[in-house]
Amino acid sequence: MSESEFISHAFTPGWIHRPEIIGETASRRKTYSEVGPTGDARGNRLFCADFESDLSVFGTVQPPWQQIIGSCVGYGTARAIMGLMVDRIASGRADRWEAPPSPAAIYGGARVNIGHNELGRGDGAVVAWAVEWATKCVLLQVAYRGVNLARDLGVDAVAKDWGVRGVPSYLETAGDFLRVGATTQIDSPESLCNALWNRHWVTGGSDTIHSSQRDRWGQCRPASRGGHCQNRCGIYLDQDGDTAILLRQSWGPSIPGGSSLITLKDGTTREMPAGVYGVKLEHEARALNDSGDFWALDMSGGWTPEKLDFGKAV
Repeated sequence: MSESEFISHAFTPGWIHRPEIIGETASRRKTYSEVGPTGDARGNRLFCADFESDLSVFGTVQPPWQQIIGSCVGYGTARAIMGLMVDRIASGRADRWEAPPSPAAIYGGARVNIGHNELGRGDGAVVAWAVEWATKCVLLQVAYRGVNLARDLGVDAVAKDWGVRGVPSYLETAGDFLRVGATTQIDSPESLCNALWNRHWVTGGSDTIHSSQRDRWGQCRPASRGGHCQNRCGIYLDQDGDTAILLRQSWGPSIPGGSSLITLKDGTTREMPAGVYGVKLEHEARALNDSGDFWALDMSGGWTPEKLDFGKAV
């Protein structure tokens, strides 16, 4: 099977480019360059990734998720939120892990609760809507009254249902306990880099589909066109001294294949989890500029698990 045939077979579309919706959301929010931390975000570091906190909290990196329908906006956004949650626990600002956030709830909330079914009955969503919903409601992968979100990963039955009906109103109050504190639009490649060095994980949709195989440096290149949302989960200075971004797929553990090692500027290596791969910043800059639908998330003013009574939320 050729590269293009493989991508066509594996690819489930899901990000919908609606510049007017992105612009309307952006008009009510600040950009990262306006409100993000100033100064030298990188310092002397060569590498920064969310799965560093996985090792601290779980003892191992967490596996990738696998979407079945065109729900990548829910998966990419929920995974960015998960990175923030794990960071808070790893840094001692929270003392327990309950469950991952629900991609199905983010997807349904984006399409219906925020988007009011404007996209019709087909699959797909806009990231701007997803982050807007995340500032109002984030549900966990647990059993709530009448629905078991813990069983939905890799099945997408709830995502399909809520993508038409929306998140039930009786669950919105529960999700308010876990909502994201702030979201800011990534307005430049520099903002993308600063957000990631500052561990403000990013969810972004673009029309770029990358190769299904990493090269010997653990990197992929743009290979096809199609709407897809992914979690930007890290950043590093690569083997050439260039800035590279770590992206995380939601197509299961086998995509992409190839080398899981990246090489840093100083010649040392890092092992990437399944589903994660490197992309040089020049490629990400083009995707960002074409899209506009990249958003950094911040929980510093919102989710406070150390004060959370999970009994009220679940």
